[in-house]
Amino acid sequence: MSILFQTDDGSELWWPASAIARLFHDQLASIGRHLLGIESGLGPIEADEIAVDREAFLAFTDAFHAHLGNAGERTHAMVGVAFGIALLLAGRLGRPIGDDPVSQRYLEQGRRLVG
Repeated sequence: MSILFQTDDGSELWWPASAIARLFHDQLASIGRHLLGIESGLGPIEADEIAVDREAFLAFTDAFHAHLGNAGERTHAMVGVAFGIALLLAGRLGRPIGDDPVSQRYLEQGRRLVG
């Protein structure tokens, strides 16, 4: 069984296995709450779908990127996988991804995980 991440206009962003989707959804909610102080832009899981608020998610991803720019190695290790996926999804929403080595490393990680 899978869960669909889609925008309010119906664009499909990602269709991972249910357990992976739930884990990612909860990770971003926790990162937003505990590290960034903002919502992730991901709606609740309803009928195997997660609505992605484009503007809120892009703002979240920008804040996440800025936070990681000032974070230590332990923070990168703890949340880096979630950032890689979020960065890839932001790219699918049209967000340009920086050419800096850190962004490219996380983007590549996101590509490996999402496919």
